[in-house]
Amino acid sequence: MTEPFKPILINGRVYGRGASDDKGGVTALILLAKRIGELREFNGCVELSFTPDEEVGGFTGVNYLLGSITRPDYAVVAEPTGLGIIWVGSMGMVQLDVVIRGVPAHASQPQLGVNAFEDGVKVAYAIITGLKGSIEGRSYMGERAVMTLGGLVKGGLGRNIVPDYFSFSIDRRLLPNEDVDESIREIMDYIKEIGEKLA
Repeated sequence: MTEPFKPILINGRVYGRGASDDKGGVTALILLAKRIGELREFNGCVELSFTPDEEVGGFTGVNYLLGSITRPDYAVVAEPTGLGIIWVGSMGMVQLDVVIRGVPAHASQPQLGVNAFEDGVKVAYAIITGLKGSIEGRSYMGERAVMTLGGLVKGGLGRNIVPDYFSFSIDRRLLPNEDVDESIREIMDYIKEIGEKLA
């Protein structure tokens, strides 16, 4: 066991946070560019891109880059997902917040309010037992679609108040052959259907 924030070299390998993802990839790309620069027969342009924020959508990283560069002939991505596999596509991402509104009331008289949390739990449960299984049953080129609920959960003002607000997040990872707009529409239509049943 090593300290994660103190890189250490053991038997020719660096151990520490980010050694693989993604300092290893950055190093490999820099060494590749150096080697290409030494080739006399190479007559082209090599661009290296080290972009942040892939965990939260890539809007200031890859998304910005794609709007700033011309389409390359080839691209090498040094993401350390697995060895011995050539990936020809990437999963996309849709992130939503489901917001349920209620009516506040004092906890001693809950019948005067509408509990947003209780309705929210019903919505979340319906998505988990219905839509989630259908989505996660899909696959493409060895990858499976994924749907995660509740990474972020918010609501309520105090223990003694019927909550008039409750929200939970949905993180939906898309297969390369899925359409973003259609994936959003599928979730929205399903939530609308649940809402009509709860009304």
